[in-house]
Amino acid sequence: MLEARKLYLLGDTRALESIAADFISSAGGTGAKVALLSFGGRWREFLPVYEKALGVAVQVVVPDENGILDLPRAVEILEHSTGIVIGGGPVRAYQRLFVQSPLGQVLRASYARGVPFAGISAGAMLMAEKLAVYGDELESDGSNLLEGLGLLEGWLVMPHFTEDALEGRLVEAMGELRLRTGWGLDETAALLLKNGVFARAYGSKVYRVQLENFETGFYMKEVIRARR
Repeated sequence: MLEARKLYLLGDTRALESIAADFISSAGGTGAKVALLSFGGRWREFLPVYEKALGVAVQVVVPDENGILDLPRAVEILEHSTGIVIGGGPVRAYQRLFVQSPLGQVLRASYARGVPFAGISAGAMLMAEKLAVYGDELESDGSNLLEGLGLLEGWLVMPHFTEDALEGRLVEAMGELRLRTGWGLDETAALLLKNGVFARAYGSKVYRVQLENFETGFYMKEVIRARR
């Protein structure tokens, strides 16, 4: 019997330590081969943070200074990885590199065969079928909805939930997409899904938002706290 597919969603890098032990155990323990998908020059700054929290060496998949990925190398790393982390950063850039490119199918195949995934901030948003961006990520025409990887079906994810006061934006996007359920993640919070079903929360507060009426916008919010 195959082990459950595990998907960890994190509000920010600060939540990584809370899920690290469980994630690495699912990825093969001390022998885990973890890949980090990232973008921009700051990945070098954050790599030691990831490796310290996870306790293993991490291979990085990043584009070059021109924004171009070495696809053969990226595919080889991902196909041999036993755990995959998609980091935080500019959502549209991540979506272009890791959803719209051939790597999108590689990532979906890895998840389907049971490789545990962790998405941090932008990475968490990308796990869903659809995602909503805001602020500087908006297009000039105001469009804010993008395609995701589709590992998380029927839900919307919003990191930095309390810190950036994004409750209204989440509910608005849920209405646009006709989705009933959304998840809000504070920056020190994370949640685990097993086979697409909520399993547990980590760190600080996770919020489950249920949109009851698309016409009126009436919704309910449940606060889920981590197990002690």
